Order: sequence, then structure tokens, then C-alpha cells
Amino acid sequence: MPIVHLMNNKSFRAEAGTSILDAAEAAGLALESSCRTGRCGSCRTQVLAGSTEVLVSETGLNPAQRDEGWILSCARGATTDVQLGSEDLGALAALRRQTLPCRIDSLQRLAPDVMRVVLRLPPTSRLLRLSGQYVNAIARGGLRRSYSVANAPAASGATSSSGANLLELHVRRVPGGAMSDYWFDQAQVNDLLRVDGPL
Repeated sequence: MPIVHLMNNKSFRAEAGTSILDAAEAAGLALESSCRTGRCGSCRTQVLAGSTEVLVSETGLNPAQRDEGWILSCARGATTDVQLGSEDLGALAALRRQTLPCRIDSLQRLAPDVMRVVLRLPPTSRLLRLSGQYVNAIARGGLRRSYSVANAPAASGATSSSGANLLELHVRRVPGGAMSDYWFDQAQVNDLLRVDGPL
């Protein structure tokens, strides 16, 4: 089974047919990532030695990047021992990405084109995260957009009157944006959504 080596002297085994990103997570390591579909380029890393195979189309890379040895760890599997030009993200490995149901707790216009959205997570759920991380908000029909979290991780323990955890987002209106139209024209308190994160 191939071994993937990182720049900070950490390594992990990568089973055939498994993405490098998934193999790292199975080993308790966190590599930078976001979409996990080969489109966004967040998991881009350079192969310094070894060979990989394409598992999913790498639309997040341009031809020049491919020529320079860059890959997307969510879209490639190791076929030999591999040395990558990246490190694991340390403390992020302890944070588990999850998809949780939530309800809109409150909506408040802060400006004509900015909405403060407070989401209420179930009382028994904890979305552990670090400063600077973000979540995907998922509305009806699978409509999904990424938003930075506006309340600090320590403040995420704040609760509503129902005892639920609160997650605050500041949403800017994007003309013609489907999710913007939802937040500004259709969203109601107690609407059911899902959040995916932390990312």
C-alpha cells in the first residue's frame, strides 16, 4: 500500500482507489480542502516525488498547474509512495466536519444589502470550529452557499431561549443570486435548513 509523505514529516497509508484527502482523514490528519469534488482547488498540492492517478476530474486545475506537478488531493489517489509539498493542518484534524439540521432563529437587515442570519442548531449538537473557518448553508432543493461564521468559536456556545446553539452569518446580497434571493425575499424564522462544516 503506498505511503504519502508530507512536508512536516508526517505520513499515512493510501489504499488504492481512495483519494489522498480521504486517506489523510482516515489517518487522523487534516489537509486543506473544501468542495471535495475536484472543482474549487482548495486541496491543491504539488507532487514532489511519486505517482498518482486521477479518481475524479480535476476541473479546479489549469493546464499550466498540471504541467508543474500540481494535483487536487480530493481527486487523486496514490499509486506509489508519494512526497507532497504540503503539511497537515494540525489542530483542524480534531474538528469533525458534519452536516447538521438547523432553523432560522432570526433575520435582521443590517444594511440594504446585508442580512444578519442567526441559525439555531439542535441543543444536543456542537459545531466545533476555529476562527476563520466557514460553513455551507444548504437550503431547499440542495441550494448551497459558503459563508464565514460571524460569531467567535467561544461565542458559539451561546444559546437561544430554547437552549439551542446559535451560529451567526452576515450575508451580502448578490444581484440575481439564488441564495441571496432566498435570504432577502423568502426566508422566514423557523425555516429548516442544514449547515455543513466547519470548513
